[in-house]
Amino acid sequence: MNAKAQTEAETVTIRELHEKLGVQAISRGAIYEAIKRGEIPHVRLGGRILILRSWVSTVLGNKK
Repeated sequence: MNAKAQTEAETVTIRELHEKLGVQAISRGAIYEAIKRGEIPHVRLGGRILILRSWVSTVLGNKK
């Protein structure tokens, strides 16, 4: 597995995060703002912003 494929396997897009958190729970704009404030760990790959899957699992685990 190359580095790009591994990074993509360990991350989710903003759209995927929005769907996982529930579209009624938070807006995509709020996700972008949280990223700008440094509240959501992420990586940039080209023009894409990718959120760490481990962080998403932690947040969803605490949400239940």
